[in-house]
Amino acid sequence: ESAATDLHGKAYSQQVTATDTTTVNTANKLTTSRSINGTSFNGAADITTAKWGTARNIYIRDASQAHTGAAVSVDGSATEYLLLPSTITATLVGNASSATKLATARTINGTSFDGTENITTAKWGTARTIYIQDASGAHGSVGVSVDGSTNYNLKLPSTITATLSGNASSATKLQTARTLWGRSFDGRANVSGDMTGVGNVTPSANGTRNLGSATSRWANIYTNSIDVYGSTPVIRFHYNNASTGTDFIAASSNGLITISNVLRIYQSSGVYVDKGEFHVAGKVVIGSTPSTYVFNVQGEIGVTGTYGGMRIIPGYVSGEAFRIDPITSSGASNSNRITLLQNGNVCIGGPTATSYKLDVSGSIYARANIIAAGAVTALVVSSSSDARLKNIIRDACPAVEDVADAPAVEFAWKKDGSRAVGSIAQYWQGVLPQAVHEERGYLAMQYDVIAMLASIANARRILSIEKKIRELEAEVKRLKTA
Repeated sequence: ESAATDLHGKAYSQQVTATDTTTVNTANKLTTSRSINGTSFNGAADITTAKWGTARNIYIRDASQAHTGAAVSVDGSATEYLLLPSTITATLVGNASSATKLATARTINGTSFDGTENITTAKWGTARTIYIQDASGAHGSVGVSVDGSTNYNLKLPSTITATLSGNASSATKLQTARTLWGRSFDGRANVSGDMTGVGNVTPSANGTRNLGSATSRWANIYTNSIDVYGSTPVIRFHYNNASTGTDFIAASSNGLITISNVLRIYQSSGVYVDKGEFHVAGKVVIGSTPSTYVFNVQGEIGVTGTYGGMRIIPGYVSGEAFRIDPITSSGASNSNRITLLQNGNVCIGGPTATSYKLDVSGSIYARANIIAAGAVTALVVSSSSDARLKNIIRDACPAVEDVADAPAVEFAWKKDGSRAVGSIAQYWQGVLPQAVHEERGYLAMQYDVIAMLASIANARRILSIEKKIRELEAEVKRLKTA
């Protein structure tokens, strides 16, 4: 028994009984294991507790303290994800929230980049040397430095050790036959026969090569044109396969053309060809006796082509000068003819007589303006006005005052004194210039357009006045009942 004091200095008596002081001083294991933060501990080894301790709720708040994320219970027993507030009030430094450009431009593979637009780098990156080796690995090419800054030609080794597959070294036949100018060729035999799909055939020198021979001739030649060159160009004919040609067409430097030594065409005879023109000193008469006309044809003239033609028929019926009948591709005449009458009038599309200078059976389509020095009479006059054809620019309605100020006059035409009524184009050119245009130095105006727009202007003014009248009537009625 011994005297002792407590932590506050007060004495107390306590009996301490020790049975094994050696064990107490050197103990390395607790007799009874204890739990520390949920993990068993008896002192025999270090431990890492499964939990940190008592579970606590952890929150995240923004700098303003006004917004808090949802609570997350944390005791260290598992990985946790802390939750940010759904709304965060904060101040971003610089222009990080709306940056479209780097403060300092950077270089990417040799190309400047500041973030304002996409780029394609001038290079792929660090230059590398690329070689080509054969399959044996014994032979390599000269290295080529490649960084993507340009196109490259990689170089094969000067010596290549390889094994050819198939019979490439001793082939007598192509695996896939090819076509040479329309003839199949597989390598087993020479090619002969017809040639198709041939382009230009050019000799190795001018005037020294032949196409065929006297004993091996072509049967026919089909071509668009033949150009003959030389100091004395000639086309020679060998009648009945004679060895010497007796008939020929030849030309000389003075422009003389000789045909078969029989027909000669040159200027002194009165019949000659000059710069593509065929000249005749006298008259040309076909189908009739000579007349006073330089060129006279008696009867019809036909002109035909692959897809049709025409017949020129003189004086077909009484009163006609001549008629032109179209010819269809099948050779039939079409009644939609053109007829010139003896009085100078013209009929198109069927009529054979008319009192008008031009009589057309059917519609007339003009790709430009139709200009008439006199009146134009029609049952209906229409102008294209579909909204789908227009890009509307602005309202073009004239003021009623401009319409009221317009000249309305009776006048006489200076050309013949005939009287008429209307307005003056010079005035409307200042009001509606789009409706006035110049023809052959004189102004013309679109009366229909101007009249329509003037009617719209008057109608709008009338509606405006009627509205004011209704408002005044309502005001009068209100005052009477007040």
